[in-house]
Amino acid sequence: MYNLPYTNKQINIPYLLKIGNGKICKIGKYLKDKNLPGVALFLGDGTEELVGAELRRGFGDNGINVVHSQVVSDISIESITQTAFQLPPATDVVVGIGGGIVTDITGFVASTYMRGLRFGFVATTLLAQVDASVGGKNGVNYEGYKNMVGTFNQPDFVLCDLSMLQTLPDREFRAGLAEIIKAGRIADRGLFELFENHPIDAFRNDQSLLNEAITRAIRVKADVVERDERESGERRKLNLGHTFAHAIEKCGNEFLHGEAVAIGTVMIARLSAHLGTATQDEADRVRRVFERMGLPIRTEIDFKRLVKALKHDKKKEA
Repeated sequence: MYNLPYTNKQINIPYLLKIGNGKICKIGKYLKDKNLPGVALFLGDGTEELVGAELRRGFGDNGINVVHSQVVSDISIESITQTAFQLPPATDVVVGIGGGIVTDITGFVASTYMRGLRFGFVATTLLAQVDASVGGKNGVNYEGYKNMVGTFNQPDFVLCDLSMLQTLPDREFRAGLAEIIKAGRIADRGLFELFENHPIDAFRNDQSLLNEAITRAIRVKADVVERDERESGERRKLNLGHTFAHAIEKCGNEFLHGEAVAIGTVMIARLSAHLGTATQDEADRVRRVFERMGLPIRTEIDFKRLVKALKHDKKKEA
């Protein structure tokens, strides 16, 4: 188990970020210690079936009352507005348990409804653990464009439950690896080289190796966010590959987010080599590592459609 201390600059309290097995069982005690007895739950698809009984037992043992529970999956602003108005007055804290869509919805609703509620995440997918749950950005979609409406607001806590990754389908697992590879490409050469030196099965089956990769990726993002919380400069590095990725996602639903990030990062590497800001060898290394992890590296979407979508992306300057 790893603890990564992180500073919540907005309200000057510790940002609790814990990584380990069985973290989902610890929420009740944490909420009791923080005197937050009324919890509203936003859950990902299948979460109730997997851990619902365990969750409620932990809440009951610690005197926590579940005042609202809802499965959320629609990240459009219209749907999220309706979601917010279902929260009862007895809500002391909103907890999102699931993947990146769940954490974005939770953070946005809690940051905006009734001028703000306390909130936290239990990240259960690889992509959510290494990217979506860390950093305080809570974005929702508008008219098909990704994360066009959002907030910067840090949660009270993030718990990354590694045991939940055992239930991930292979495709989602690989998609989550794309964000870890991106983090290595940005700021941790050793992390990037882990993927050059190990096959995909090693990350799936060797928990110590996966734990190392997850922890290093989170540290890359947390370190950048600590220096530039509101993306005024350095944090834009974290958008590597995302401009093309968001355009790809806008043009169709063929790819998962991590798959689109893989394609977008390869496209940027090729463009950088063409412009002379990176070597062809560096671009080839990026392409090979995504291929090694079984991720797509190209799309058949017409380039003119991509360019049109690019013009509306919030990360187009990154």
